[in-house]
Amino acid sequence: MLFSQGPKDEEEDLYDRKEEVRMVRESVKRKDRLVLVLGLRRLGKTSLVKVAIKEFFHTFVDVRRMYDESKYVRSANLITRLLNGMPKKVTDRLADLLGRIEGISFHGGGIEFRPTKRGVRVEDVLEKIDEWAEDANEQFVVAFDEAQYLRFSNYGYDRVIAWAYDNLRNITFILTGSEVGMMERFLKLKDSRSFLYGRTRREIMLRRFNHEESLGYLKEGLNEVGVKYDVKEVEEAVEKLDGIVGWLNMYGYNRGMNILTHNEALRRTVLEAKDLVAAEFKELEPQDRYRAVMVAAAKTSKMRVACWNDIRRYVIGMVGIIDDKTFQTILNNLVSYGYLEKIDEGKYEISDPIIFELFI
Repeated sequence: MLFSQGPKDEEEDLYDRKEEVRMVRESVKRKDRLVLVLGLRRLGKTSLVKVAIKEFFHTFVDVRRMYDESKYVRSANLITRLLNGMPKKVTDRLADLLGRIEGISFHGGGIEFRPTKRGVRVEDVLEKIDEWAEDANEQFVVAFDEAQYLRFSNYGYDRVIAWAYDNLRNITFILTGSEVGMMERFLKLKDSRSFLYGRTRREIMLRRFNHEESLGYLKEGLNEVGVKYDVKEVEEAVEKLDGIVGWLNMYGYNRGMNILTHNEALRRTVLEAKDLVAAEFKELEPQDRYRAVMVAAAKTSKMRVACWNDIRRYVIGMVGIIDDKTFQTILNNLVSYGYLEKIDEGKYEISDPIIFELFI
């Protein structure tokens, strides 16, 4: 169902992402080493990757969830997620090889770590996966969802990916990232001092649905669940939620599955969406300055676009004098985290209508 909650697993549950699915699958088949799936939050990157890699041997790791649990991405935890993220048929085939790694054992389908002098390394696991894939004549996909959170570790996962890129030809890494700027800071692909400098990669950028695509998505989903609707209602929902797939999905679910009227569904969607964004935004520190910049960008904008000078003047009125360097750093970080988009020199857009409404 189009309006089912959570990431999709079946291609028929995706709407208008056939080209992106084809691009991911094509990259795996031609043994690309590194694929980046990027875009704003809630555009369906997780669903896209899950659907695209389903036909390959793979593992899928939600890095954001790992970070949320301990604010750190430990190697032992990542190894566990790597192994548990495989479909059972894959784990069964790999169990013998993986069991040869000193410090790893399988009991009753579970994974145990035994103390060793060196400890179990992520590289050890990837090496065994590559060995198996070589013998099986398969390309194995290692997918890291919200991979920018791998930076919260002293293990050096950018180094690990670079090593695997150079040495393990039967593994394709697929990394998704909603915080595009943070992903760039983690990978440092353009920094000559970084581990991944100079490595080629395929970048797949997910865009928002345009007006017609948004209308089509809601109409098809509502028809699927048998909800009668007025075209004007669907138009209003699209106008309010724009082309952000996650918000359109939330509205459709509230309308079709929670059996709410259009007005009730739209009101609940906006309230729930704003609560979700507000909870995510609380991670940013110093909270007062980040909030001031977002409020300023919303209050001084025209068509959700605001100018550097206008934002700065408004912020000074809210929190007092702030030097240009600090102000620009905050702006840059908000762009990196995906709350603002830089659309021209000195011009910034709040592209997500829910984020705009939260701060206006």
